[in-house]
Amino acid sequence: MLLRVTASGLLVATACDHLSLGAASLLSVSIIILAIFLMLGLFTTAVARLSAMLTMTLSLLPRQEILAGSIVTISVCIALALLGAGAYSLDARLFGQRRVVWPNH
Repeated sequence: MLLRVTASGLLVATACDHLSLGAASLLSVSIIILAIFLMLGLFTTAVARLSAMLTMTLSLLPRQEILAGSIVTISVCIALALLGAGAYSLDARLFGQRRVVWPNH
């Protein structure tokens, strides 16, 4: 849950920084919508992947002065996509919790 909250905050901060620069407002608004989905834990792996790709696209645009923040945001989104939503999310509520059970040999 903490990683989802961190990713959402970083996505909103990155999108707001780009909105203040006046560049790519449609990308920034869509990143904010994806941050809301991440905060709720809805379709987390797909939304985290899409957020990482959109943030990467946003960081490649001209007039980019916030590259370090974008790299951290992309890294956190990739980590969240690999780990999943966790127990306290709408994904766990809708689809059930995933558990890895190692067989005893």
